[in-house]
Amino acid sequence: MERKHKELTDAWFGSSSQDVSYPQGFLVAPFEGEACIYPDWIKLRMIRSIHSRLLRAALMNANVEHLLLFVQSFGIPPACVT
Repeated sequence: MERKHKELTDAWFGSSSQDVSYPQGFLVAPFEGEACIYPDWIKLRMIRSIHSRLLRAALMNANVEHLLLFVQSFGIPPACVT
């Protein structure tokens, strides 16, 4: 199971844990611009992950107000705060 998780994580975030290129999506006309791939509820779940790549992706361009609300409401496991 761990191997499958690593394969999926590598496919989504790149094979290196130092790789900082995350998936992006773009809207087509008439909206044009970058699409939101990680909705707030997904980001909040990713913050609780013990996997650093998920955590870094969730915190990238994170909204401070949503993060504070989440921490106040649910807390963050100690393993995620190291």
